[in-house]
Amino acid sequence: MPRRRKPARLYFRADEHQWIIRDGPRQVRTGYGLGERREAEAALANYLASREPPARRGPAHPSELTVGEVLARYAEDRGSTMGATATLAYSIAALAPFWGNLTCDAVKGSTSRAYERDRAKPRQGKDGRVRTASAATARRELGVLQAALNHAHAEGLLVHPIKVTLPKPGEARDRWLTRS
Repeated sequence: MPRRRKPARLYFRADEHQWIIRDGPRQVRTGYGLGERREAEAALANYLASREPPARRGPAHPSELTVGEVLARYAEDRGSTMGATATLAYSIAALAPFWGNLTCDAVKGSTSRAYERDRAKPRQGKDGRVRTASAATARRELGVLQAALNHAHAEGLLVHPIKVTLPKPGEARDRWLTRS
């Protein structure tokens, strides 16, 4: 059985008298000598931050995929083909701060209700006015989340579909405006 790959790490090469970053078969020189360990650690942190995440090779378990990745993929794949791209962009921009870093297995009724409560809090808009989002707005945004999760499952990113619990729909109109 082959040995497991170690994560990227610092290593001091005595023959070159400098710290290098070992990442599998790759070796990246930091340019820092023996007495400059802190600078070499900062170079390692920059290297880790700039590294691309590994490409997915098949469906992921919901605990391995973030909602932010799912929303980004949905916007990339479907954004240009939809009629209401501005509405989609607005919904994703509203969903991302709350859901972006959560994994897909966190999507359940309790977090959907927490999102609805979070959106109902007063926020100051770009024009300086204080605004709140209604339950209907949260329902529409959660509908976009549901569509993104369904798209991720259809595209083979998720092992199984995930159901989003939507708030109850608003009351139907019983009065209409007439000419009189």
